[in-house]
Amino acid sequence: MKFTKFMPCLKTVSILCLICCFTLPARAANYYPAEIGNTWVFLRADGSEQRTYTLEAPENTNIEGLIGLKITNEVLGTDVSVTNTYLITVENDGGLLLHQSAVDQGALGIAEATFDPPVTFFPAELPLGRTWQIIIETQLKLAGAVTSTSTIEVVAIEDVETPAGVFEDCVKLEINQRDVTALAILRKTSYQ
Repeated sequence: MKFTKFMPCLKTVSILCLICCFTLPARAANYYPAEIGNTWVFLRADGSEQRTYTLEAPENTNIEGLIGLKITNEVLGTDVSVTNTYLITVENDGGLLLHQSAVDQGALGIAEATFDPPVTFFPAELPLGRTWQIIIETQLKLAGAVTSTSTIEVVAIEDVETPAGVFEDCVKLEINQRDVTALAILRKTSYQ
């Protein structure tokens, strides 16, 4: 049985957060304001997948400033589509706090987690060497209890060339993920 990685969208969320929230005001403009109602569509370079990010007003909330981040991954030319949701707030300094997440793990189920108090999703300042962790404990339909620890480190500051132009001083993240279930311990390293 193949175990799908827990939090597969952490890397895509980090890209969105970097674009939306972490440009220095004195050096660059914020091209994608993090306001409710905004939608971004990203197409994979080979044209096989599309990701849509949508910022929405969450329903039935008593948390001031709560933003619903919905990320839909589609395999183009098929009916395969997965949607993950995150409830976040923006701190006064520009950092992001994660209050709740619901990540689709396919046949294993939906990995839901609520953070009380909320945890740092992305800090406002991301200098070279900055490290932080996100720890999630949840239950999956087939795997049972899962503890996922993502350790994120800023490993480089570099320019990124896109069809829209060159984005300067982008943060490169190394994400080391460790998922512990009753059946196995899974490790994965990815870069953003």
